[in-house]
Amino acid sequence: MALPSIILSISFVGSIAAFGFHITGLGFTFTDLFDPNFNKLLVVAGFFGSLAAWGHWKRFNVPISLALLAASLTLAITALISSIFSTIVYEHIKTFLALAGIIIFIIAMRWDIADRKRLTIKSDVAFWLHLLAAPLLTQPLFILAGLLNSQGADLLPILTIFITYFIFAIISLMIDRRALLLSALSCVLIALYYLFDSFGMVELNVALTALIIGSALLTLSVFWTKLRANIVNLLPAKFQEYLPPLTE
Repeated sequence: MALPSIILSISFVGSIAAFGFHITGLGFTFTDLFDPNFNKLLVVAGFFGSLAAWGHWKRFNVPISLALLAASLTLAITALISSIFSTIVYEHIKTFLALAGIIIFIIAMRWDIADRKRLTIKSDVAFWLHLLAAPLLTQPLFILAGLLNSQGADLLPILTIFITYFIFAIISLMIDRRALLLSALSCVLIALYYLFDSFGMVELNVALTALIIGSALLTLSVFWTKLRANIVNLLPAKFQEYLPPLTE
């Protein structure tokens, strides 16, 4: 029953958020997504979604509900910042998204620490929070590297993304969370695409990107347990007490 409960949770929260958007935005036309009025509607939608997610969690205890709550609050606050600082919206959005990602990651770790052996619903809650935190943490790099522009990006920011993703891989191994790694994958996929494109491999960039990323993820999956053991054993014993136990 996990899949139906996940779909119903997303549908419920999304519908309530859309309802809040609708009742406050009658007659609004989507001519400019960065219009201050549009941002105000997103604030209302995020607020309604937050209430729906919190109520759904209190009543049904579906793990994804808290991630939906965090996502709704992030939407509402981001839209509020955009509405207030419309002239310098991108700078504030980048800063807030990174801050939100850090906060959500810390909350996810608190749930993880409460269930180190991954036996209860707390572990599932942490999974969804990690899945949300990763793209929020990588989104500022995504913007800074210019990957949202059709003209591509410079080489140095792209290499910075690869280094950041490598750090993500180390953290994922330490806390034994593949979700954190996979959730940030979209950023490195596009970065790798532009990297090959910058070297003139226009026709092969998609195939090469898929080949390299697929091979890397497969290798990481096969040697996950061994790599994790090597990394965790290098950490202080006190720190290891907060991480999931090593498996044989």
